[in-house]
Amino acid sequence: MVRSVLLVGLLGFLVACTPQLSRQDRAVLEQVMNERVAGWERAMSNRDQNEIASFYHQVQGVSLAWPNGRRTQGWDDATLAIGDFFRGVARLNFSLQDTNVEILSAGACVATFRFSADVVLSSTDRDIYTGQGTIVWTTDEAGEWRIHTAQLSRSPS
Repeated sequence: MVRSVLLVGLLGFLVACTPQLSRQDRAVLEQVMNERVAGWERAMSNRDQNEIASFYHQVQGVSLAWPNGRRTQGWDDATLAIGDFFRGVARLNFSLQDTNVEILSAGACVATFRFSADVVLSSTDRDIYTGQGTIVWTTDEAGEWRIHTAQLSRSPS
């Protein structure tokens, strides 16, 4: 809880201290970020771990929360969690709905969405569930948008 409050406070501080974007710049960034979120969604469904990794800040500050309740801190831990999540998955249909991208500044935005996951495991077991997600995107040193913090929560059955 404290971490969430600190993150929201930090994001508010960033927004307050950065120049305002023009409507046109904001619209362009919203389009770019909607495409970026859609690319991440495709990479998840394709189970391409290298492509998925390219969406994340590969730094110690990256923080992820998974639908199974696992939390990771740092890129090394995140890499293990990504591998564990996809190990044994034969097929995955990962679909986002009601995606909302909020541009906070020229270098930070938040995407929120509902998602559904249809996971077919190698053993022919199948797990179908829905949930909600929040992703904080920031730009890296090269100006590329990367996931800095993500939370995917599974809805109760």
